[in-house]
Amino acid sequence: YKRQYQRRVRGVRMEQLENVVRRITSKTGVEGVLIVNTSFICIHSTFDKDTTNKYLSLLTSLLRNSFNVAKELEDDLEFLRLTTKHREFILKPDRDYTLVVVQTVNRK
Repeated sequence: YKRQYQRRVRGVRMEQLENVVRRITSKTGVEGVLIVNTSFICIHSTFDKDTTNKYLSLLTSLLRNSFNVAKELEDDLEFLRLTTKHREFILKPDRDYTLVVVQTVNRK
């Protein structure tokens, strides 16, 4: 599933982001990647449509609340990691988009 609403994200070409996504998704345990813009609209996803919508709806409120907490603390959100029993969600905000990596938790 791939939605591309724009070809450029403020000085960064989508091709550059796609290269980063390819490198990330080649790592062991990575299930997929979402890229959302500042309006929480998905601009790229390696997941199917249903999975993209599911993660996007769940993570949008988490992202929004995290940004609000950082703002209340008069700070910026740099990185957010949420680990569940089976998955880990790594969120890396940038000025114009947020990169979300979903990976399987390897419990030994």
